[in-house]
Amino acid sequence: MRRSTGLALVFAVLAMLVVPNPSAAQGPTSPPGAPTGVTASAGTLSAIVTWIPAGSPADSFTVKSNPGGISATVGGTSTSATVSGLGFLASYTFSVTGNNALGAGPTSAQSNAITPDPPGGAYHQGFAANLLNQNIAAGKPVATNLGDDPFHLPGLSAVVVNLTASQATASTAVQVVINQQVVRTISVASGQVESSLEVIAVPAQLTQAAIQVTTGTAHVQLDFVGYFTGPSAVRDHSGLLEMIAPTTLLDASVAAGSTTTVPVLGQGDVPAGGVADVLLNVIATGATGAGAVALRPSGGLAAGITTLGFAAGQTTANRAIVAVPTSGAISVIDTGVAASVHIDVLGWFTDGSAVSRTVLAHLASDGSAVVKVSGSAANVTVDLLAYYSGDLIVPGSTKVLSPALLAGITTMGADLSITFAPGTQVSPPIQLNDVINAGISPTTPKGFLRRVLSITTLPSGAVVVGTRVALLSEALTAFTVDWVAAPIGGSRFGAYSNGPRSTVTTSAPTASGNPFPPPPLTSIDPNYPLLALATPNHPITASIGSAAEVSLTDIEVQVLPHVHLEYNFFTNTAKAAFAFSEGLRFAVDFTITKDLTAVNFLVPGTDKTIPLGVEIPIPIGPIVVVITPVIVLAVTVDASISVGLSITYHFDKFTQVTESYDGKQFHTSQLAQVYADGITPPEASANADLKVAAHTSPGIEFYDLPFFSALVDISLYAKVSASVTCSAIPTPPTCGPAAPWWTVSAGICLGVAMNLDLFLIQKFFSQDFLCVDVVIAHAPGLRLDVQMVPTSATVHRFQVQHFHAAVTNSPGGVTWSVVGGSASGTLSNTNLSDADYTAPGRAGQYKVKA
Repeated sequence: MRRSTGLALVFAVLAMLVVPNPSAAQGPTSPPGAPTGVTASAGTLSAIVTWIPAGSPADSFTVKSNPGGISATVGGTSTSATVSGLGFLASYTFSVTGNNALGAGPTSAQSNAITPDPPGGAYHQGFAANLLNQNIAAGKPVATNLGDDPFHLPGLSAVVVNLTASQATASTAVQVVINQQVVRTISVASGQVESSLEVIAVPAQLTQAAIQVTTGTAHVQLDFVGYFTGPSAVRDHSGLLEMIAPTTLLDASVAAGSTTTVPVLGQGDVPAGGVADVLLNVIATGATGAGAVALRPSGGLAAGITTLGFAAGQTTANRAIVAVPTSGAISVIDTGVAASVHIDVLGWFTDGSAVSRTVLAHLASDGSAVVKVSGSAANVTVDLLAYYSGDLIVPGSTKVLSPALLAGITTMGADLSITFAPGTQVSPPIQLNDVINAGISPTTPKGFLRRVLSITTLPSGAVVVGTRVALLSEALTAFTVDWVAAPIGGSRFGAYSNGPRSTVTTSAPTASGNPFPPPPLTSIDPNYPLLALATPNHPITASIGSAAEVSLTDIEVQVLPHVHLEYNFFTNTAKAAFAFSEGLRFAVDFTITKDLTAVNFLVPGTDKTIPLGVEIPIPIGPIVVVITPVIVLAVTVDASISVGLSITYHFDKFTQVTESYDGKQFHTSQLAQVYADGITPPEASANADLKVAAHTSPGIEFYDLPFFSALVDISLYAKVSASVTCSAIPTPPTCGPAAPWWTVSAGICLGVAMNLDLFLIQKFFSQDFLCVDVVIAHAPGLRLDVQMVPTSATVHRFQVQHFHAAVTNSPGGVTWSVVGGSASGTLSNTNLSDADYTAPGRAGQYKVKA
C-alpha cells in the first residue's frame, strides 16, 4: 500500500509539472496589425519615418522605401526610424511592417512622398572613370573604391557615382555596402537593365566599400561622376545647384553607335554663361535590343562609362550630372542599338566665374576696403567669400539679415518657409544654398539659423524663401569663444560693487596656454562683478577703548565660472575648458592714537530733549526711582591733534580649478597664486581732525530732572582730516604728507552718551563704538610720470606687440589694460613694467593703457 501511494504521489507531481497553467503569461496570438499614420520627412539624403503601431505587440518594425526597397529595422517599442542612403533629388514614399514571433503583419499604406535634401556644400565634377565593370555572384561581394579620397579631396562629404546593373540570371538586388552596412539597393529583373545616379555620403571613418548581389549573378558597372564638399568650407560660389523649371533638350531617336550634339547653354532657364554642370533627367525607350547611352561634354569620349542602360522593349530612366564645356553643348553617345532618348534639364551648377581671384583684404577702421584698377577702365565685381571676426571664420555664403530685411518678413511658415513683402530690398542678396541668420526682432522673436533651399517670387511680388534648419557647422568654419558668466541685473553687492558684466569674445588664446590666467597684480579682476564689504574708501571701524581702533579697510570676494571653447568644423577638432576661480582680498588696520590736545563742545541752542510717553517708577528697595524715556538731539564739534601708530595685515590670494579637454583626453588642474600674505612695516602718523556730528540719542532722564541723561548715541557726522606719516621703509625712515594728506569724509557712528546740564556747566559726552566712514573727497595723489615704449604701433591680425612702461618718479610699477575689453585685443605675460598685446581679427584703432 505504501508503494502504490508513493507512485500516485509521483504521478501527481509530474501532472502538475506538465499540465499548462492557465494563469501563465501568454505570447502574441497573431502577427502585428498594419501600422497607421505613416508620415515621412526629408533629411540629407535620408528620411525620418514615423508611425502608430496597431494590433498585437511587435518585436521589430521594418521601414522600406519605394522605389529602391531601401530599408531600416528598429525595435518593437520604436515609433520612428531613419532611412539613410536615399537617392539624389528622387521622390520616395515609405511603408512599415511589424514583426513578432508569429511572423510579419500586413504592410501599412504608403506614406506621403518626400524628396531627400541634397548635400549642403558645393559640387565638383570629377574625372570620368570606370571603377568596376564585372559579373558579381551572390555571396561573393567585390571590393571597390568609390573615388573617395578625403586626403586629396579636403572637406569631402559625399561622392557621386553611376551604377548600372544588367544580365541578371534572376530577379535580384545590387547593393552598395560601406563599413559593412548596405547604403544603396537597386533592383533589377532578369533580362532588364537598371541605371541609377547615386550620391553616397562619406563617413568620417571610411573602410573599403563593396558591391554585392542578393540572388544569382548580375553584371555591375560602377562609374565615378563627381563629389560634394561640406558646407562649412570657405569657398567661392562655384558648385552651387540652381534648380529651374524643367526644359526639354532632346526628344529624338539616336542611331546605333552615333554621337548627337545637344545645346545646353541658353536653353530654357539655363543661363548663357557661368554654368559648370547641368543636372539632367534621361529616358530611353523603344530599343530593339540591349544598349546604353553615355552623356559627356561635347567633344568628349565615352571612356567606357554608362549614363543609362536599356534592354529590348524596356523604358529606363536616370539622372545625370554632365559638365558643360565652353562650346555650351553636350554629346549623347550611343554604345548599342538605336533607341528613342528624351532629355530634360532640371538645374545647373555655378562655375564661380564671377570670382576671378581670391584675396585677403584688411579693412580700414570704418570697415571699407579700396579696389584700385590700373590701366584702362574695367567692370569689377567684388564678391565676399569669407570674413574673419576674431577667431571666427565665416563663409561668404553665411548672411546675417539686416534690420530692414527682418522688418520685411510677413510670414514665418510652419514648413520653415519665410515670406518677404513685395518691394523688400534684399541686402545682402540671398542665393540658393546660403545660410541665413536672424537675431531677435519683432518678426523673428526667437531668431533663426537656416539654409536656403528655394527662392520663389509670387505674382504679387512677395518672395518666398524655402529653408531648413542649419547647423552651426554650416555657418562657421572655426571659432574660439571665451565666456565669463556673471550675475545679471543692476543690483549692488555689499558696500561697493562694480556693474555686472557677461562677455563672449573671439580672442586668440593667451600665450600662457591658460585661457583664464590669474589677474596680473591682484586676485580681483575689476572687469567683473565682485562682493565688496569694505574698501579703503569704505572702511568698517571699531573702537577699542579711547585710544585704539581696528579698521577693516578691504574685504573683497570674487567668484567666477569661465568657459573656453575652440572648434574647427573643417578639421573636426575641438578643445574646451571649464574653470572655477576665486579671488579673496582682505586688509585690516590696527591703530593706537594719543590725543595731544582735544576740544569738544556742544553747539549752543542745538540741545533739545523730547520726552517720550509717561514716567516709569522703578522700586529699588525702599526707594522708588522715576525715569522718563526721552530723545536728545544735539550738534557737537570735536577738534583734536593726535599722534598714532598703525600696523596693517594684507591677504590676497587667487585660486582656480580647471577641467579641460585637449582634443584627445580630459585633464584636471589646480592653480593658486598668492599676491600678499603678511604684515606691513609699522607707520607713525600725526593727525589733525575737525568733526561736526548731529546726534539722535534715545535714553532716559531721572526724576524728570534735565541735569543728567544716559543715552544710546546714533550720530551722523562730517569730518576733515590732515595727516603726516613716517614710514620705516625705505631706510632711513622718511616723513612727509600722507597719501592723501587731507580727506573729507562722512559717516555714521553707534555709541553711548551722557548729557550733564548744571547751572554753570553744560557738557555732552559721547563714546563711539562702531563707525562706518565714507571718503567724500581727498587730496590728489602724486602725479606719476608714466612713459610707454612704443607709444604707437601697427600690429597685424593676431600678431603680438611688446610694450614697456616705466614710472620715472615712483618706485612702483603700472597695471595694464586694453580699452574696450578683450574684443579690442588681449594682454599676456604682464608684470609691473611689461606686457604683450595680441591684436584682434578685426581692423581698427585700439588703445593699451598703462
